Amino acid sequence: MRSPDSPFVLNALKGNSWQYDSKVQVITYPIPDTMANYEVDLECMWDSHSILDWISQVSKKTWATSECVGDMVSLLDAILDFQGKYCGGGMLGPTKEAQR
Repeated sequence: MRSPDSPFVLNALKGNSWQYDSKVQVITYPIPDTMANYEVDLECMWDSHSILDWISQVSKKTWATSECVGDMVSLLDAILDFQGKYCGGGMLGPTKEAQR
């Protein structure tokens, strides 16, 4: 994961509807018209399959607009570096075991 102070992460957070808590490794979305937040645990994202699963899960939520999903993808890419670590050149990224 990139540092929370990385220019990639800081730029992705500008105007983004999601928030990033690097201490507990979660991104959070304030669900509209409620006092609730939706949390996505980054430590559950071991490979490209699990990343895509989370994106798919969020996209199916009734409150998830295309902007919400786009913001999520932008922030996840900035934090996780999709091309560099998970799916560059069409190759599968690291598994949980490979990251240890």
